[in-house]
Amino acid sequence: MLAHAQGGWVVSGRSVLLVGEGGEQRELLSSVGVCGYNDLGATPEGGLLAGALHYRPLAGEPPQPGALVELTPAGERRVLSEALRWPNGIACTPDGRVVFVSDYAAGVVLAIAREPGGATSEVAGGEASEFARAPSGSVDGIALDCEGGLWVALGEGGAGARFHPDGSLHETVALPASFVSSISFGGEDMRDVLITTADNELHPELGGTLLLARSEIAGERVPALRV
Repeated sequence: MLAHAQGGWVVSGRSVLLVGEGGEQRELLSSVGVCGYNDLGATPEGGLLAGALHYRPLAGEPPQPGALVELTPAGERRVLSEALRWPNGIACTPDGRVVFVSDYAAGVVLAIAREPGGATSEVAGGEASEFARAPSGSVDGIALDCEGGLWVALGEGGAGARFHPDGSLHETVALPASFVSSISFGGEDMRDVLITTADNELHPELGGTLLLARSEIAGERVPALRV
């Protein structure tokens, strides 16, 4: 989920909904032709980025191409890329020119070119290239820091990783879980690192956990949505 500039939250699932502070709901992206929407991201202008699934991987269905979809503040919808199967974590650079998206099925993070300010075409067809490959496990949630580094939750790799702006691996950090699902920054100085896991090896009875750490490098703030 992501915060909306006018209050409330945008959440993903079978469709993408804006849930207001009073509980009212408005559908932003429909589930027609889509099995569901996975992770979300935001553009510098406040546009919505969403990963669309066209098959149900956890149900054992055969893989189908997924899509990275953008919804602009003006309400225009376009497909940025279909060069991925299982879209997961999404992050956009502060200048809006590159969108990073995890393809969980392939274990890689793709860098997808984007025109800042959005576009009017229904299918943008931004060029996609491999930015980084998981050193272990796969690639799940992602976040950018203020130096242009990309932080990646490594799924069943039980760790997090940071990649330099050129895509080379900087460091991996093992975590007390067999599955690390997402990562984000917060706090007044944006140096709080928030990590979600599907389990907990220190206290298994707790199940999935939210871990808090501190970073020497501040994270990039995710813009509030204006769709």
